[in-house]
Amino acid sequence: MAPDSSEAFIKLILKLKSQHIVGIHLISPRAADIIQALVPALEKGLTKTELDSPIGIHPSVGEEIFAL
Repeated sequence: MAPDSSEAFIKLILKLKSQHIVGIHLISPRAADIIQALVPALEKGLTKTELDSPIGIHPSVGEEIFAL
């Protein structure tokens, strides 16, 4: 959860044609808490479309990942 209006940098790295997620970069005060929740997406080879399906917890920096 974002206790204040902190900024974050989020980048997904995708395979061009298949849109499979191959990497995630995240810079924010609680990056470790957010990134570990995305490990299953990397291990399962989810696509960007599949990552768009869930709704993130609001308000949080993590919810931005589902809106990229």
